[in-house]
Amino acid sequence: MGTERKRIRLVLFLILFSTISITLSGIYGNGGYFRYKQLCIYENRLQDELKRIEAETSDLEHQLQELQDKEFCIEKIAREEFGLTKPGEIVIYFKETNYPGIISVKN
Repeated sequence: MGTERKRIRLVLFLILFSTISITLSGIYGNGGYFRYKQLCIYENRLQDELKRIEAETSDLEHQLQELQDKEFCIEKIAREEFGLTKPGEIVIYFKETNYPGIISVKN
């Protein structure tokens, strides 16, 4: 009967040891709970960064669309500030106003 009690104690000890090992492995192991929490935090940071980048992209696309729609404004700045002309145009400066007049010459 003494060996039977030792065998039962050994089996109970092995079951307890296995349960504790599996529990600790589940909590602290590579695929454990703490790793899961770290990955959740990392995922939230990435989602926040993605939202920020998407907002920035949307803003830049909006600015680009505004610039494309304002071709006249761009042309005006190019003419007045940089003195650019279209092909075939001649710039005439008037003495009284110092304001350039642009004449289109058709060939």
